[in-house]
Amino acid sequence: MQFAPGRSSLFGASGGVLSVALGARQVQSRVEAERERRKKAILRNNGIDNLWQDLREQLGNHHRGLLASSQTFLPDVVASAINANDLEPDRLIVKRCTGAVVFSDASGFTALTERLAQKSNGAELLSICLNKFFTPLIDTLTAYRGDVIKFSGDALTILFAANSDSCSYLHACGSPRCFHAPMELACLRASACCIEIHKRLHNFHTGEGDVRLTLHIGVGAGQVTLLQVGGHFGRYEYVIAGEPLAQIAIAEPLAGSGETVLSPQCWQHARLWAVEGDPIESNPSYHRLKALDVTMHTYPTIKQAARQSAPKPSEETLDDEELERRLAGCMRFIPRSVLKQFRTGTLHGINEMRTASIIFVQVQGVDVASDEGAYKARDLMAGMQVICYSEEGNLNKFLVDDKGLLFLLVFGCPPLVHVDDQVRACRACLEMSSLMEAMGLVGRIG
Repeated sequence: MQFAPGRSSLFGASGGVLSVALGARQVQSRVEAERERRKKAILRNNGIDNLWQDLREQLGNHHRGLLASSQTFLPDVVASAINANDLEPDRLIVKRCTGAVVFSDASGFTALTERLAQKSNGAELLSICLNKFFTPLIDTLTAYRGDVIKFSGDALTILFAANSDSCSYLHACGSPRCFHAPMELACLRASACCIEIHKRLHNFHTGEGDVRLTLHIGVGAGQVTLLQVGGHFGRYEYVIAGEPLAQIAIAEPLAGSGETVLSPQCWQHARLWAVEGDPIESNPSYHRLKALDVTMHTYPTIKQAARQSAPKPSEETLDDEELERRLAGCMRFIPRSVLKQFRTGTLHGINEMRTASIIFVQVQGVDVASDEGAYKARDLMAGMQVICYSEEGNLNKFLVDDKGLLFLLVFGCPPLVHVDDQVRACRACLEMSSLMEAMGLVGRIG
């Protein structure tokens, strides 16, 4: 069979057109498939980016909460130095200033602890009682611009710094009729605060039978020094020293239940507006504080003026790097056992009664307020940390009082609990005795 001329060429042309059409469709399909693949990849990458962004935001919020919680464990003077990037780990002196120092000691906790130790839920009950007592106490102190420096068992050391509030706030004392120098204003606020504390918390009912808590307070005034010592394993302690510490060591024992005693240095700034109580026969140079002269000042106006003249909280937004820096600065002052509870959010559930081995070390002959004494205290603290941590104990406190330096070490606190904690504590005592002898210091260990 033969085709007419041109017939086969027509079919050939049609086949070519068909092939081109089919090829174009395949190319279009591949383009659409590639476009869809890229779209899915973009969506997937956007999803990962969004997830990463959410994780970063959650981590940032967690760190902000952790920073806020950590700063509640620190005095304002230390937290402010960290925020201002003015407290590097190798810095010894945190701050030198003048002010009034209050030492508030509570009586009745020993009887309360002994009673609650007999109960199965004694730790929880003790925690509740402590919160009921110390929460209004600390609220009152901070309302008058007091800065809680240290807890020493059931006692507190508080600094009322001599700030020049009268220069920036017209009536920093709350009264338009008078003007106070910074030291006068610090002593005024400290005295008013002590009187209000007695009114609110004297004979505090614990809810456990007839056990009640009372306060006796000593107040000193003068130059103070705040130090940063330690550094072993990144763990630091801060400590306050100076003339007011020696003054309150005399004033506080002279105060009876519900009383406040002022040192001669503090009384000199307070005598124009303070009402003196009964004379102290055993030491007439110290003075009982009975009240304030309300014709010049009232407690509510002093407290309100202190609040108004306080620096306003910063509302700055911290970037990740600054947040990490401040958090690291705070964490070096917090015990590792507490820090662990912070990170896991279980701080509310750590109350327990536990058998532990306690060591008290008292070191004499070191004037921490002097430069030489400050460096010696730093070296001693570092040596004590090495000894304590090598035996897996906890250096819980470092304090300064009129008797010298005081260290409190605990063996048997979670998570470092051993069956031979008593032996470890004894070994640590022998090593600390050798350390003090090598440094030419005199100390006592118990």
